[in-house]
Amino acid sequence: QCTPEGGRLYRKLKSVVGKLDGTRPFSGSTQRVETCCEQESVIQPMDVVGVNYEVWNWDRVHACFPDKAVLATEMTCMQTMRGELHYDPEKQKFDDYAQENHWFGSTAYETWKNVLAHPYLAGVFNHSAFDHRGEPQPLDYPLISCSYGAMDTCGFPKTLFYIFQSWFDDRPMMHVFPHWNHRPGTEVPVLTVTNCEECELFLNGRTLGVRKCQPCVPCLWTVAFVPGILRAVGYCAGEQRAAYEVKTAGSPFRLLAEPHKDQIADDGDDAVAINVQVVDQAGTLCPDAGELVTFHVAGGRILGVGNGNPASHEPDFACSRKLYHGRCQAIVACLPETSRLAVKATSPGLLPAMAELTVRHVSPVLQLPGSDSRMVDAWKMSCTAFASKPDPNRQIDWSENNAFVSVNMSSERFQDGLQPGWMLYRADIAIPNSSGKECNAVFRPGLLRCHACEIWVNGEKRFEKETERDEYLGKAAVEFPTGGADVLQVTILLNTFGGRAGVNGRDSEISIQVH
Repeated sequence: QCTPEGGRLYRKLKSVVGKLDGTRPFSGSTQRVETCCEQESVIQPMDVVGVNYEVWNWDRVHACFPDKAVLATEMTCMQTMRGELHYDPEKQKFDDYAQENHWFGSTAYETWKNVLAHPYLAGVFNHSAFDHRGEPQPLDYPLISCSYGAMDTCGFPKTLFYIFQSWFDDRPMMHVFPHWNHRPGTEVPVLTVTNCEECELFLNGRTLGVRKCQPCVPCLWTVAFVPGILRAVGYCAGEQRAAYEVKTAGSPFRLLAEPHKDQIADDGDDAVAINVQVVDQAGTLCPDAGELVTFHVAGGRILGVGNGNPASHEPDFACSRKLYHGRCQAIVACLPETSRLAVKATSPGLLPAMAELTVRHVSPVLQLPGSDSRMVDAWKMSCTAFASKPDPNRQIDWSENNAFVSVNMSSERFQDGLQPGWMLYRADIAIPNSSGKECNAVFRPGLLRCHACEIWVNGEKRFEKETERDEYLGKAAVEFPTGGADVLQVTILLNTFGGRAGVNGRDSEISIQVH
């Protein structure tokens, strides 16, 4: 990105994409921006300059390119886990107060303060909207998901979600973290999030004070826990405009199931998320519940389950999932031609929950059948000819660049100036999962010019031809069973008398089709 070569690559990509859609400006994300500004790089061809994290370089970019918009393409990198109260690295946990950030990021409050201080900035992308699998840094396994999201992997909001809402939603709002189930006498840090001018906190009807609210400063209180109701009220110009309360929950009593929509199409492509929570007899969420919930589906099938816990190793493709801080989720699709989709959630000792969706019939959409034919373009080619026929099963280290060179054969015409002897071409091809493992395949090696040719697949010779002189072999088609292999190792051996010969994948594509 910080080199002239990177700039040339960007211009080439921009040219190709611009032919498909020339209506919108082009951007990208950069780091080490001071270097990019000092020399030709990916920044110069960008219409909108994207910068990751480097707040200290925003002014530099703006000064160098005053006519270009500047965009913070990756920022913040908060570390939160939904519903967690304590930051404890030894237990692989982050809290949900939205005060911790990764070493190269900043808190949401600091990010927004920087955005407001730079009026030329076009906007900011938070890293990230959702938690996602992988990148659990700076903690490690057994965590399997990152914790940067404003929502967890199920889309359940974390505190960070409400912080963003307070900045971008014009409607008055209020949110309180955490829940109100603690040990008596515990000093509980309480975070109120609002876009109102002032916030007043009440515990069981008794006021705990009024505070001014600032968008870039967290509003933290310390409250001695007493069971009951903690209520926050937001005021604008002295009038109450928003309120939010958390209640002390009793023992888990029943499940509630809420689909994210009330209809589902029967086209086989539609799906619905069934969000489940456990509540006490009064209907209050039980914030620490972790019971196992089992899903039963009539007229449909379960596509996956989850709970948003980045440390959960439960299978996603299952019919049950433990609650995480009182919540879990199943994603369900309806069966073809069904008229009713019903989902029941059960857990031992709890009243079950039922969700029923209206199935909406839609006319089938005309679809062209997909093809499992794919170009084969990543090859290793011997740099020079072998005097005698090489071993077709010879292992090639993909970093072995002295004897073999990486080449995109789909853009190559015949090789000029070949020495007499044997040339070796090698590619590894993954079998598409949609084909299954026990399937047949057809390999088309493009145009070949040589006087002897062998094609080997996974150690077996599948094609052989020999002539008296170098000539075109035509468009060969090599058929064979894959034998359950996940990857096919294809080797082409060509013997030529030298000169213009070899493989031409530009005028006749090199491809493989499984069926």
